[in-house]
Amino acid sequence: MHADFTTFWGTDAPADMQRYGAFEDPSATIFLPREATLLAAKNVFEAAILSARRDENLFVQSQQLFLGAAYICDEPDRGDAYFAHVPPDGLSTRVTVWHHDDHLFTDATHEDLDAFKAGDDTPRKPPVERSSLASLDVRCAWIHPVLCEGRFDAHRYEPSQGGYQMAATAEAKLATFVPSGMYWLWRSFLFGDRPTCERVLQKLLSSRSRLMRDAATTVKELLDGRRDLFGVDLGAAIAAIAKRPAPPPPASAALPVAAKVASGLPKLALSPSTEPRPSPPGACAAEIAARAALYRGPTVKGRVVITTQARTFVFAPGAAHCAPAPGLPEGRTCVVDVHPSRERCLLEVGVYMEHALWELDLESGKARILVSEKGASGAYAGEKHLVTAQKQIITLWALDDAGPKQLAALDTGVVAPVRGLGGTAIVCQSGVAGGMVLRLSQDTLEPLGTIAAGYDVPFASKGALFFAPTDPAEPVRSLAL
Repeated sequence: MHADFTTFWGTDAPADMQRYGAFEDPSATIFLPREATLLAAKNVFEAAILSARRDENLFVQSQQLFLGAAYICDEPDRGDAYFAHVPPDGLSTRVTVWHHDDHLFTDATHEDLDAFKAGDDTPRKPPVERSSLASLDVRCAWIHPVLCEGRFDAHRYEPSQGGYQMAATAEAKLATFVPSGMYWLWRSFLFGDRPTCERVLQKLLSSRSRLMRDAATTVKELLDGRRDLFGVDLGAAIAAIAKRPAPPPPASAALPVAAKVASGLPKLALSPSTEPRPSPPGACAAEIAARAALYRGPTVKGRVVITTQARTFVFAPGAAHCAPAPGLPEGRTCVVDVHPSRERCLLEVGVYMEHALWELDLESGKARILVSEKGASGAYAGEKHLVTAQKQIITLWALDDAGPKQLAALDTGVVAPVRGLGGTAIVCQSGVAGGMVLRLSQDTLEPLGTIAAGYDVPFASKGALFFAPTDPAEPVRSLAL
């Protein structure tokens, strides 16, 4: 088994995989056949795609090929399944779960197969690889229907992918790391980026992985004039991809120069308070308020936003089913704020290391992107403003139906999430590094002072800010606005 694993995926079986022994036989499942079965084919990539086509609208076998995920066993009684994935360092085997309800792979659930075999569910160390398994899976979602059905599904495509450039770190591991090699091979070919495609081909045709060598052979034949992918004409899909939405410009592209906050700001004194802690303790107060408002329904007329790892849905009163929010890309979604008066909410949608900020109109179910910036967090700041944080830069935006307009930017020196509270104050706060409070005054930001470390993200009530210490034994403290 381990020799077939190495030949197929191009990576040695780590020591924990060798100790674990043989994985279960996937032949009676919906997943890829054993590596040995595929290796008997003339072209293992094409054999795998042909196998993937047997389940209409279910692309899990194609997902496995692009993630480098080998079937371990089913999860009893739930319909999910466990898979093995070897990260670039090759030191151990990450265990991930494929969820049958949203058809996506999770981040690693176990650090290695030893912990998995022992049933160890204790918190694991952060994975070594920079990109999470789930984000590696999501970024390829649009490729699977192209290869399996010859169609481009725009709902699976995140427009900001069009702005990606292949990083030097990704290029260095094209031939050795299946998720990098397979994604950039097919992305460059389907986008018509021939120079990049030829660079990728040069590396993959000599890869140790039989899968990547054969996939590169297929792409080379298509570049040389082959008309279809064993019965599926890719022409219509490639034409549709050529008309894909342009990537939105990064927020930083036109930002005003960020003024650096002067040093020596006063340390704000917090007073003891009898205000109860948010529930559950330690959670983001803005998210708690958002979810509570959505489920109680006084502001949004009972409409509920339901998020999964893959899609976002809106459930309206009296509806027979949840309707997917049109325009939102597939990716893990989090409701981070609710507009104080309009039936809208702010979403962070995570797509391949990006957390783009979207606004969802709960009445129409339509969504629009507000800011596309890696690592950006954001919140409403009153009725007509949006505030975002990207690293230590805090940006204030005017918000209307035409979209956000940049007003001001401050370099706070604090890398932390940002929250707009009551339309009066803006707080960037980290429990470890401390934070800063800024006042929203017309269309400008005025730094008021700093907050010591040791507090969770604050919440607002009755004209004051409240800070819950990370130590649950300590009482909540307040700051009058």
